[in-house]
Amino acid sequence: TKTFTVYNVTGFLGCSIESAIILHPNPVRDFLMVTSNLLQDGDITPVIYDVAGRVVNVPFVRELTRLTFNTAALSGGVYCIKLDVNGQMILKRFVKSGL
Repeated sequence: TKTFTVYNVTGFLGCSIESAIILHPNPVRDFLMVTSNLLQDGDITPVIYDVAGRVVNVPFVRELTRLTFNTAALSGGVYCIKLDVNGQMILKRFVKSGL
């Protein structure tokens, strides 16, 4: 059994910016949506990692206040999405259903 601990050591983020970004549905099957009004205000760079810390290429479509990721090809398991929102790093976790 392996245990992974993830720490956010890039600085202190106000609760408001992190809670303003919503991932749904979680767990996800084919499409993961990231919604926030923050997405319309600036440059957003999303990166998805698997539980081993490897970058996973997941195609996405950007709309005004939403990013939609096509997660259909992902294996079941836990993933993290890192969002660079105007220079602030936000890390969110989601589960890909194995069904």
